[in-house]
Amino acid sequence: MEIKSAIQKGFSRAEKEIEKKLKYFTRELELGNSEKMRAIAKSYSKVGLSTAILVLIIQDTCYVANIGDSRAIISANSGHSLI
Repeated sequence: MEIKSAIQKGFSRAEKEIEKKLKYFTRELELGNSEKMRAIAKSYSKVGLSTAILVLIIQDTCYVANIGDSRAIISANSGHSLI
């Protein structure tokens, strides 16, 4: 499988899982299951689930992908230069 395609497929699957969880949470809140939702939110707050960053360097090519609100920054010269 081509690298770019594999990265896109992996992030697409992750995004679908996050969407599925958000739909479940929304449904539980609409049904008034606030105690259940507080327990779930407490368990998820320990592990998080909103962002991922991937950096893959193969020879002279650097692949960068992200999902959520995080971004990758590549720097050089001890952080004094952004690439």
